[in-house]
Amino acid sequence: MGRFQKDGAIMAFNINQFSSQIANKGVSKASHFEVRIFFPDTLIIGGQFAGGLDPELTLRAEAASIPGRNTQTIDDARDATGPMRKLGYTPIYAPMDVTLLCDERLNVKEKMESWMDIITGNHRVADNGEFSTTKPFNPGYYNDYIGTIQVVKLNETGQQVTTTELLEAYPLSIALMNLSWESQELQKLQVQFQYRYYRQLQPSPNLRKVNTEDRNFGSFGPVAEVPTTGPRGLPSSF
Repeated sequence: MGRFQKDGAIMAFNINQFSSQIANKGVSKASHFEVRIFFPDTLIIGGQFAGGLDPELTLRAEAASIPGRNTQTIDDARDATGPMRKLGYTPIYAPMDVTLLCDERLNVKEKMESWMDIITGNHRVADNGEFSTTKPFNPGYYNDYIGTIQVVKLNETGQQVTTTELLEAYPLSIALMNLSWESQELQKLQVQFQYRYYRQLQPSPNLRKVNTEDRNFGSFGPVAEVPTTGPRGLPSSF
């Protein structure tokens, strides 16, 4: 029987406590979620405005992920002996994949392609006359193609547990779609999104009130700079 340590004491694993904990707080299921994709306001398809939230894609989002993050580090070798320390200083956000069920006319794919056209140029749909210039291959402006994605986690009753909002998001890659005479499978489109960072939105804003001053190095508030009079340009307190 498993054992664990609590408050310095060795305790045997208690199946009743485990069952009570699961019954009381439940478990999170991967199938309970929504994906909300907010397209940039510059997106025009067929002469029609196509920006903002697309509820149809929310219904067609079959798979997604709650994104994670890593920490970028630098090596600290100030000590003459012993292993180096790794100092964390900025987050790294990995791309996030969304899998969409395609409609028969592939409008889902066309909308994602049109979004990417803003980023990489409209050579996919440009007229022959446009290729006399470089315009079809000109990249777009960053502020013109970024959107927002929300990954909403739901509980068993369909209530929102938490929402992860990906800011400054845009499609990084659109996966190829395989075709085969031997297959009767539903076609799906996998789109990989890049974003600058994410933030966590709780159901109630009151749960996230902060009474202390924001002292992040990246903020532009009135926080004074940390003096770097220490060794190797580090703060003197190091």
